[in-house]
Amino acid sequence: MRTLLLAAALMAASFAHAGFGVGQQTALVRIQGHVGVPREDDRTIAHFTLRRSEATIDFTVDEIWVLSGNLVGLDIVNEVEPYTPSMTVSGPAKVLDRLSTAPPDEKLEINGYYRRGARLLIPRSPEPMNKGR
Repeated sequence: MRTLLLAAALMAASFAHAGFGVGQQTALVRIQGHVGVPREDDRTIAHFTLRRSEATIDFTVDEIWVLSGNLVGLDIVNEVEPYTPSMTVSGPAKVLDRLSTAPPDEKLEINGYYRRGARLLIPRSPEPMNKGR
């Protein structure tokens, strides 16, 4: 019986270490910023490179919030910043086209899902930010 319990505990630990379970969390996020590289007057907390198929989209992040999930925005920043590209974007072509063709001077708010471990962002909508925010 002890051998069985020990084997189960070792198996659970190896799955956790391999990235199963906790490492594959999905979170609802809101990211504010603009397409392009950071500018002098930006409130930049991160610069992401987003991979869309063969293309790469530069995105300067001014704010990032986790709206639902067991993370905070800086957890995502810390996970993806060391990598180039930072994360992959996937979703409907209309949404991704809107993101990739946005002018650099337009502030965007991206609402979508982020899958931790896979570094995958599934945007629901890149919308222009309200001027009042």
